Amino acid sequence: MAAPNLFRLKMMLRHLEAAFRLMARRTLMRLKLKLKRGSLNMSPSNHRFVDTNILLRFLTNDLPEQADKASMLMQRIQSGRETVELSILAAAEIVWTLERFYKLSKSNVASKMSSILKLKSLKISDKNIFLEALSLYAEKNISFTDAYIAIQMKRAGSSELYTFDKEFDRVEHVQRVEP
Repeated sequence: MAAPNLFRLKMMLRHLEAAFRLMARRTLMRLKLKLKRGSLNMSPSNHRFVDTNILLRFLTNDLPEQADKASMLMQRIQSGRETVELSILAAAEIVWTLERFYKLSKSNVASKMSSILKLKSLKISDKNIFLEALSLYAEKNISFTDAYIAIQMKRAGSSELYTFDKEFDRVEHVQRVEP
């Protein structure tokens, strides 16, 4: 791999890691708040999460045996017979994998993810932020992580962002500030 490509890959990974840390921190804060309010149900139940690979098999059908099993699960979710939760980190990983590994266009990725996230029996924290970020990601041709940050800023009433990333210049409500 040529040095510039390796450098770009390292920068993308750092960017993705930073976004994951931000999303994890926000999720942890919400869990602490729910625990404090007593609204966090900690009792054992059939509450299940769904991992990245299940949804990737369903969306890509690249491993037929696993794709068939994933499709059966998705039918149960679509019909409301089963409710699952998707980690926001897993959802971001799906976006990244569909774009980078499967080489899907941003609009195709946004369309596929939106259709899954709109299922009532699939729970994800910040679902509306995620859906808005998918739209911005496809519309402005920016990274999903940057789109997510921009939507979080908009929701928080913030317009200034310390960054060297010129991609943010494409987003009207974000004013890029270099330190």
